[in-house]
Amino acid sequence: MVIVIEGLDRCGKDSTINFIRQNYLISPNIMTIGSSKPYLKAKDHTAWAKESFNTILTMLLCAKKNNINVILNRSWIGEYIYGPLYRKANPEWILDFENNLLNLLGDVKVLLIMLTDLGKNIINRDDGKSLAIDENHFNIERLLFHDYFKKTHIKNKILIDLKLNIESTLSDVEQFMDKHIIKEKVNENI
Repeated sequence: MVIVIEGLDRCGKDSTINFIRQNYLISPNIMTIGSSKPYLKAKDHTAWAKESFNTILTMLLCAKKNNINVILNRSWIGEYIYGPLYRKANPEWILDFENNLLNLLGDVKVLLIMLTDLGKNIINRDDGKSLAIDENHFNIERLLFHDYFKKTHIKNKILIDLKLNIESTLSDVEQFMDKHIIKEKVNENI
């Protein structure tokens, strides 16, 4: 199984991963997908991104072969949002990449949990490490995430706009996970 956790900065991705690890997948491999160096030009960046995502695809195929569950903390989806906004890169190849990835993974169940929120709420939680510099930038990123959610080829997916607190968001995650997987038994002796 591959679980993709994606969305805006400061919207609960790490909390969601911890929740899934504690309640559903006891020992998944977790891959954090980074972004390219900001100084890369769009042409260089696209080549870098394609190479990086093909490496990720190779690792996912290896995980499939060895029956290993993987949680992706960010993914190729971020490139669809951040590439054009901050590097002027063309994101059109991303959906083709995703379709190819899903075809190669075949019968591996792929889940997408996408977390977003309004810019005015994120600004209050921002740690200063985001690419977005103000509420408007966060709102643009949010709209692009929502746009990708509509276009994605991943069938098992949920889009969660952050609610009052992380607990209510995790309740939505729990309902989604309960629908799609069986919880692994936790060994109480560990």
